[in-house]
Amino acid sequence: MTNATMIRSWVAAAVLSACACTIVNPEGPGDAGGQPTPVPRPNPPPPPPPLHAHVLFVANLHRSSANLADHYVTLIRAIPAGLDELGLKVDRWAVAPTYAGPDGPRLLMGGKAAPALGVGGDGHGDSGGDDLGPRLRDLAVSGRYDDVGEVAEARNVIRIGQGLGTGALPPQEGGIERDAFFDQPRSLFMVVYLQPLRRRCALADQACRVDGQSPAQVFTARNTDGTLSWLRFAGGAIRPEQVVHIAIGTSEDESPEAFRERCRKVPGFPQNLFDVIEPSPASYFGPLMSAVNGAARGTGQQADFCELIGSDPKKALDRLSTQIAALAR
Repeated sequence: MTNATMIRSWVAAAVLSACACTIVNPEGPGDAGGQPTPVPRPNPPPPPPPLHAHVLFVANLHRSSANLADHYVTLIRAIPAGLDELGLKVDRWAVAPTYAGPDGPRLLMGGKAAPALGVGGDGHGDSGGDDLGPRLRDLAVSGRYDDVGEVAEARNVIRIGQGLGTGALPPQEGGIERDAFFDQPRSLFMVVYLQPLRRRCALADQACRVDGQSPAQVFTARNTDGTLSWLRFAGGAIRPEQVVHIAIGTSEDESPEAFRERCRKVPGFPQNLFDVIEPSPASYFGPLMSAVNGAARGTGQQADFCELIGSDPKKALDRLSTQIAALAR
């Protein structure tokens, strides 16, 4: 029985148990002395156990994105919360920069529980507390993740995936050297791209290639057993249908004028961010999501950055969460 079928069975049984718990069963026709006979209802089966996921947030931490730190935090908290409501529990999450800093490919922060929606906690290890925004802002202001010499949009995330089996959190985040943070596969592994600036290459560009291959080729290449080649967990491999790429970015192939006009119409969109965010003349995420969907249906998802940082993003977030959670069923 699939997980979705178990959910439907549980809901149906719960509805039945809420109905009348007796059936009138007279002793015979016309016999007014007949008494109702209690008929016990079976207890509904327990709801299915939650499914589990890891999430890697890949955020553009260019200096100009310091003004976006709080919006990043909103998404880093809201996405796991939406998935949790649908029975998909985020076990571990981490943040990595879009472009590597001087220390090379590495995780910058994370936790062993989904970051809390509210404030509280110290922000280290398990809570993702109320200092998450200032820490992301400090990372951006440092300028360590501008990497103006990098032109390949996917190089850093590919290197992190290839080193996942040994990639630890920094010690100040509770990490232990050579202790792989993403220890073993879960039901899903999600790569969430937060990219409000222009892409540095189009997917088809030679400059976008990593190790001579297009990112689409790297992200879909399989081992002989059918598992993905680029994600190397310490405790096992993972199949293509278990890895979902989620691009939350500004539009591609849209003029700056059309981009601004469209974003202005989003309720509650902070228009002062036009000094920071921009559309991308290079098409990267659109064709990349098409490629990964071609390899495993539904594993490439896109959402508009303007829409998700407006004052009422719930509908868009609910739609995105539902599409992601469906992959784990």
